[in-house]
Amino acid sequence: MERERKEEVICPSCGRFVGAHLVCPYCRTRVPKRMSVMLFKYGALAVAFLGLVLLYLAVRVVKIPVVKVKDITETMNFAYVRVVGTVERADVYERDTLYLTVDDGTGSISARSHGKVTEEIMRMDNPPRLGDRIDVGGTLNITEDKKVLLIQTPDRVKVTPREEWIGKIPTFKIGDITRSKMGELARCQGEITNIRPLKKGRTLTIDDGSGSIDVVIWDTDYEKIPNREALQPHAQISVQGVIGSFRDKLQIKPLSPEEIKITRAREEVAVAPPIAVRVPTLAVGQITKDRIGQTVGCQGTVTQYKPFAKGAMLVVSDETGRIVVVLWDKVKDQITDHRIFTVGNRVSVRGKVEIYREQLQLVPQAADDIAVKGG
Repeated sequence: MERERKEEVICPSCGRFVGAHLVCPYCRTRVPKRMSVMLFKYGALAVAFLGLVLLYLAVRVVKIPVVKVKDITETMNFAYVRVVGTVERADVYERDTLYLTVDDGTGSISARSHGKVTEEIMRMDNPPRLGDRIDVGGTLNITEDKKVLLIQTPDRVKVTPREEWIGKIPTFKIGDITRSKMGELARCQGEITNIRPLKKGRTLTIDDGSGSIDVVIWDTDYEKIPNREALQPHAQISVQGVIGSFRDKLQIKPLSPEEIKITRAREEVAVAPPIAVRVPTLAVGQITKDRIGQTVGCQGTVTQYKPFAKGAMLVVSDETGRIVVVLWDKVKDQITDHRIFTVGNRVSVRGKVEIYREQLQLVPQAADDIAVKGG
């Protein structure tokens, strides 16, 4: 046995050590090897080749996990993931750097590509544009103040043009829109029950009887909505957009002004004697949650006045309690008696009972719904 092993590493012609060589590197004589060694040698090469093939197939075939933007944490740095959402921004700088912002309903993330990857993406039949749906994969790069998805291959960018998906958006009753649908597209309609100003926009609350949901409209979109002055309480609107949430409250974010349609404007009250409808006058403490949606009146002293972006807020108090009175600009701008805004004056006010953040509000619908008592 020892002699056979020696013959496998020693050239039978020149007697020099040749190791695993099949042909002597010195005299070019063929050196015989055992079959087991040959099988092991070529078997190792076959296993290595098969491993590369399997690795390639895994990269090409195995699905990359889809993550929600809100679930991305620092521990996921350098992970390879997918995000599915709507393109909120699509800009190319210096011809080879693509900047995308993708909103999946739970939040937004920046996605970037550089060089030839950008060139190939922009040569696609459907390069990403504002409002398109996108399924994009890449490597996460997370810093203290930023989350970025680095696109490394154009094959991981799947775009559905806005014109294709816009007609396929399902219509829901508001009560059927749940957290499980966050990031999805939805269409619904309802009556505006409340309007709240934001720093750069406003939030409309709409209700269809099955539930209510907030609709976020930024100022840049609001200015482009036809008949936007009709977006007032009691108007009926149809809206479609991405389902998301803010402070654990569901909302719909339209992607363009065209996705907000006024289906029925608020019916203007015809000029008629005030006795046509009797409005009960209550003590402030009698205005409770079971009065929500009703129109009532009360009297009290102005104990606080605070203007905000789209109107003003008064706090009216009597010996039984206090209530917030919301004066939207459409009403506030028609008020000529500015004594109403003076703390300490006694006023009478009537309006619709609403609720915001668990706090009851009284919302006058016209300028003559509030007046200085005895003035």
